[in-house]
Amino acid sequence: MERNRIEGANLVVSNTRNKMRKGSTSAKKNVAEFVQLLVNHGVRHVVVSPGSRNAPLVIACDEHPDIDCSLIHDERSAGFVAMGMTLELQKPVAVLCTSGSAVANYLPAVVEAYYQELPLVVISADRPKEWINHGDGQTIMQEGVFGKHILSELSLDDQTELPKEEVEHMLTACVGSWSGPIHFNFAFTEPLYETKEHVFPEVIEAEAIQVDLEPDLTLFRKAWEKADKKLVLVGQMLPDENFRNQLAVLSNDPSVIVLTENTANVSNRNYVSCIDRTIEGLKESDKDFMPDLLLTFGGAVVSKKIKRLLRSWPIENHFRVSTSFQEMDTYRHLTECLEIRPSKLLKNINSFYRSKTESGYQALWKGRDYLHEQKLEEYLERTEFCDFKVFQEVLSAVPDYVHLHLGNSSVVRYAQLFNPFPFVRYSCNRGTSGIDGSLSTAVGAAMASPDTMHLCILGDVSFLYDSNALWNMNFPSNLRIVVINNGGGGIFKIIPGPSSTKQLNKYFFAQNEGVQLSNLLKNFGITSIEVNDLEALQKNMFDLMLIETENTFLSLVVNTVGQDNEHILNSFFSILH
Repeated sequence: MERNRIEGANLVVSNTRNKMRKGSTSAKKNVAEFVQLLVNHGVRHVVVSPGSRNAPLVIACDEHPDIDCSLIHDERSAGFVAMGMTLELQKPVAVLCTSGSAVANYLPAVVEAYYQELPLVVISADRPKEWINHGDGQTIMQEGVFGKHILSELSLDDQTELPKEEVEHMLTACVGSWSGPIHFNFAFTEPLYETKEHVFPEVIEAEAIQVDLEPDLTLFRKAWEKADKKLVLVGQMLPDENFRNQLAVLSNDPSVIVLTENTANVSNRNYVSCIDRTIEGLKESDKDFMPDLLLTFGGAVVSKKIKRLLRSWPIENHFRVSTSFQEMDTYRHLTECLEIRPSKLLKNINSFYRSKTESGYQALWKGRDYLHEQKLEEYLERTEFCDFKVFQEVLSAVPDYVHLHLGNSSVVRYAQLFNPFPFVRYSCNRGTSGIDGSLSTAVGAAMASPDTMHLCILGDVSFLYDSNALWNMNFPSNLRIVVINNGGGGIFKIIPGPSSTKQLNKYFFAQNEGVQLSNLLKNFGITSIEVNDLEALQKNMFDLMLIETENTFLSLVVNTVGQDNEHILNSFFSILH
């Protein structure tokens, strides 16, 4: 990928007239103008971490009447909080830090935003260039600190004129057809804290219009019409009503089977929505299930089983629909990447193609799906308190219109075994699939939409790793937290490999016995309740999700330590063979 990519976005300027407003701002050259450009390009939220070198930017952002600043002390958490806001608002959000090691702490969030294609605007303060590598405090080589995981970067200072056009190009591109994070590195000389009187100008709002790409679909159309068995796989996506509606129309074709996960944010009874549950026991030799054509949408797919299966089958054609990462070939059968909006391609298919009504391909898949769903229900009816049973109870208690945030590792995998709810929005940091930032992302999303209920479910290790997300003087009261405490990294007792080593408990499962999770929550001022059995879970999960009640507790710690969680899960998969 080339940096400074600006294709796919046009600058459209429209005046939003406000009364001239007076106030103060940083006296530093370029700072007020730079902050105004952020505002003009839709940045209304800035997540700030304390420091000294970033004082000019902090003052200018905090004093600007169109910017809402939030204070998050821990830069690693702050990066994910800003990313969560971006995820929720689907607009650029800035994150601002001081110089030195502070900016390095943004890397996990920047990488996640890069692969989720989220417009995170990173702003770091820096020392003047003449002090780099000369023993000055908090002075490192900040230029290029994020490597290839940003769309573009620009170095600025308070001595030369602001390169306004370059700044605008970057802000426009980060919300274009290939969205992603950008980085401004701003070097400041002392003094840092002086202010001046300022007249805030009219907001000239720049709107990024995505170019409606028109690729040549000749090869795709021929392959689609020829194929008798078509498999559509949808990975992680933001909610898109047009795409959801067109996909539902396409699924009426009996020669088409749609495979999704809950993070795809589409659901329909014609789809296979629990991939791992459905394909367990399916072998490479089961050629009746193999498609003639594979069509993929969206980002990351959680299921490693479907990846292995699709890679093993000699599929004739695979068309991937995306305006980014054209070289990505997850299933090793890529025919062509179609640079077109997903909803537009589906509308195109639905308009030109007549379904093959004689096909039994969808029925074959759905028959297996229904059978395995029934086996799940029967299995859980006779299953006692454990991680698996906890997920059944917790997910069944999620009300409509909740934004559900799933932690990585075992949490997101357990969730894939249960049918998604059509009126629940699902999110998970599957860009890089790391456990860092799961809670911080949920915090940021909840802060950005205070009228929406948010629920974050995560494991004990993910929670501990990101517990500084709780260090927030404005912690959102519309966020509920469920921590599944099984005493360590339960994923390593589920996936093949670690259990065969003598290092399992110490280094992989990494037992955290003795850590009092409820006390940690309470130390941050978050009210919490612990449950140790199914009856207490059912009662308190209902109370947790109450929107308005006096003395509402915000978190639930579910203790499953000592339960044979991995054996219970593996036994379920064994009955599907």
